[in-house]
Amino acid sequence: MNCIQYPIGTAIFTGRFSTADLPEKDRHDAWRSRSPSTAGRLYETRPYEPFDMTTDLVTLGPLKIHFSTITGQHFERTRAMAAADGVDDLVVNVRFRGGALGDMNGTALDAPDGSIVLTDMAQPQGHLSDASSTAYFHVPRSLAEQFLPSVRSLHGLMIAPDTATLLREHLLQVWRGADRLPVEQGDRLAGTVLDLLAVAIAQDNGGQAASDAVAGAALMRARAEIEARLGSATLSVANLCRTLGMSRSALYRLFAAEGGVHAYIMRRRLERVAATLGDPSAHDRIADIAERWGFCDAAYLGRLFRERFGMTPSDYRAFSRGRPQTSASLARHVA
Repeated sequence: MNCIQYPIGTAIFTGRFSTADLPEKDRHDAWRSRSPSTAGRLYETRPYEPFDMTTDLVTLGPLKIHFSTITGQHFERTRAMAAADGVDDLVVNVRFRGGALGDMNGTALDAPDGSIVLTDMAQPQGHLSDASSTAYFHVPRSLAEQFLPSVRSLHGLMIAPDTATLLREHLLQVWRGADRLPVEQGDRLAGTVLDLLAVAIAQDNGGQAASDAVAGAALMRARAEIEARLGSATLSVANLCRTLGMSRSALYRLFAAEGGVHAYIMRRRLERVAATLGDPSAHDRIADIAERWGFCDAAYLGRLFRERFGMTPSDYRAFSRGRPQTSASLARHVA
């Protein structure tokens, strides 16, 4: 069995699995037993030609995208299987080559080359897949329903090749550069994938991108961008707008529920400071922590930190690590 693993923390390309070096009679079982979450374990599968497959795993933050080439077979997932394994994600299958025909819990499926098929794993389905080259990934149900229509309503949705073009071509570019793209950019890249998925679904449903779907995906992308640059002096509203390709007013609307984008950034920075102060293995000076997380000096950090947590950074460090506070500290908290 050919399984190449790459060092953690380098590129988003996590590894490759292939059955090419196995005896033909062992290939299907090797694929099915490879992982509890592999498609071969989540479906009953019956190859209708000699089985072979190769898959590259690319990890983008919460998304694990499998770029696979596989021979033709029949896939079936019953209601009993769904109840037994409890997997209820939204599965996105982008078909670069090879069509599929089937029944998705009463919805007929006829997916040509270049299309995208959506599956609610909590519902039954069966389909016959040609030999194909695809990209597929799971989106946790709770995440999908933050920015898409209900997952149940998406079961069996086939997005036509013309509408699927942006996401399909973007995924191909990610795959081609996966051995060079740093793992630290995974969350940001996941945001772009989810953005394009939301737009494709909205276009398919109504001919134009629905504002709530796009806004939800854009918010995820903006949050990922903020997290990636949280301690950087270059993190500003102007730079965020430039990176995300949106106006200042559009960015503020995304973060209206957070009190605005500046308030969100400040809250996340203070939370990172608090996490550092609570780490018993960290012995950084308050001034160094302030600089690391984008505060101009320790005094400015101290004022904002006390407004947020009700105590100074030094007192928070002592309190969170279980050390007794001084009488003077307690008096300041009461005051």
